[in-house]
Amino acid sequence: MILINFVLGLALMIVSFVMQVIESTESADKALQFLWRLSPLFCLGRGLLNLTIVEITHTGGGETDNELSKDPFALENTGYEIIYLLFDAVLYFAIAVGIDYAMTFPKFKAAMSKDPSIPLERGDVDADVGAEEERVLMGGADNDAIKLQNLRKVYRKGEKVAVENLSFGLKHGECFGFLGINGAGKTSTMKMLTGDIVPTSGNATLSGFDILTQQVQVRRQIGYCPQFDALIDLLTVREHLELFAKIKGVPNAVLNEVVIEKMEQLNLMAFEDKLAGSLSGGNKRKLSVAIAMIGAPKILFLDEPSTGMDPVSRRFMWDIISEISTYSKESTVVLTTHSMEECEALCTRVGIMVGGGLKCLGSVQHLKTRFGDGLMFDAKLQVPLTEDVSALVLRHFDSLETRIDEDQLAETCRLFGKAAWEQKITNTHPTGHTIANFAKRDGYVLASSFAAWWITETQFDNVSSFLEKNFGAVELLERKHDSCWFKIHGQSGHGAAFGGSGAQADSTLRLSNVFDLVENAKTQLAIREYSVSQTTLEQIFNSFASQQDVSEPVLTTPTNSSSSFSLGFVSRFFRR
Repeated sequence: MILINFVLGLALMIVSFVMQVIESTESADKALQFLWRLSPLFCLGRGLLNLTIVEITHTGGGETDNELSKDPFALENTGYEIIYLLFDAVLYFAIAVGIDYAMTFPKFKAAMSKDPSIPLERGDVDADVGAEEERVLMGGADNDAIKLQNLRKVYRKGEKVAVENLSFGLKHGECFGFLGINGAGKTSTMKMLTGDIVPTSGNATLSGFDILTQQVQVRRQIGYCPQFDALIDLLTVREHLELFAKIKGVPNAVLNEVVIEKMEQLNLMAFEDKLAGSLSGGNKRKLSVAIAMIGAPKILFLDEPSTGMDPVSRRFMWDIISEISTYSKESTVVLTTHSMEECEALCTRVGIMVGGGLKCLGSVQHLKTRFGDGLMFDAKLQVPLTEDVSALVLRHFDSLETRIDEDQLAETCRLFGKAAWEQKITNTHPTGHTIANFAKRDGYVLASSFAAWWITETQFDNVSSFLEKNFGAVELLERKHDSCWFKIHGQSGHGAAFGGSGAQADSTLRLSNVFDLVENAKTQLAIREYSVSQTTLEQIFNSFASQQDVSEPVLTTPTNSSSSFSLGFVSRFFRR
């Protein structure tokens, strides 16, 4: 840009001046000046040069045939330059507005820059994802609120495939959780749907309108809450809502009513006249969601809508989103979030993106059933009873106060019947470190303390053996004092949990079966309390996320800062 300014400003001015003083090129210069004056920088430089020449000539007493040449504003001095500067101002402003407007249309963008062609490479496709692609291909999603068909995006920089052949549909009133780590392709997909970037291939429709050919109609259907608040610090809450309500075409007759309704709905009435820049992070998110919801759009894109909110405000926001999607069916919501709790609370279906492709699709419970790797079992063991401790000690020693020296611990383990347990008495063992520390500090351990530890270890071994005997592969995740956390994989391994539909499904891992077996053996196993739960959505998400190649750069398209506000932003998302 500096080089262009130099060429158009200084270089053209010098060339023109040299051509003017050479008799053979003087006439050509006069003709070319009308073309070169389309550069405002040339007009500025040439005008200043002419003023200098006029001043020198006048001061030196030079005579000219044209009396106007002494007038600094004469046409041949600065007159043409001033006229062209005014003309350039109007011309280039119109060109800037025109380009800004045209760039909101995907077809124009596609004509201006063509993405590289990279062959489609698809690995294994999940059964649910494949079934959804088949439904879209056969026309089953034609009446859905959102339909993506073979949507693909390849960025020119690095020839990176950001989105790979997405095909799925979202029904009216559905709340869809769009999950994935940074670089998975979520943001690129949403930008294609909102018209911010152009897909390399494929297509999508929003409320039946094509994102490539009907962008004006598409923008009338959507509301968008960006991840970073696009608010104007010097406008109040009410002014924000009034501004965007007018942009979205809300009639003046009901404008005030609509604004008040949104402030009441999002609990913003107390901040009606506060500047957006002085709001807390949570209230800024509420205002961004209110802006997205104003005008009752049929489709809402919400990117981290509850970020920065306290638990009470977060639950309030969840209730609002559920009301407009799942309950009233007013809007179809596409929700991107890193909170699995939020996703489970709101979403009727979830899709997880990895490396630009959709790796799984279905309800939260369906994903847990298909991809949950076993059950989580947590238990707290009973504290050893005094009589049990006494009985164990007196079986081998004369008194509860008998001291077991540090060098006698191995022999005591053999005496109690399990010599290998000597290996547990170390500083790294979850419970054995207590005995090891006592022995190192005092040089001995009381027989009663050793017996209490021995009984607790026996209880733990019984629980572990019981789980392995009844449910197959068991993994100890953590242990602290009398508490332990197990992961039960079952006989069939990954994906067989919860009585899945596969041929290898392990029916013993049904929650009801686990509760029944443990409850019947609870007293025998000395379990004080326990819980059995499915694999969490977060664990499933992390399992898929680990498949993405994090060494690849995250490619995004430039976006306005959160404090900026431009004609492009308005026209892109809210044009009527």
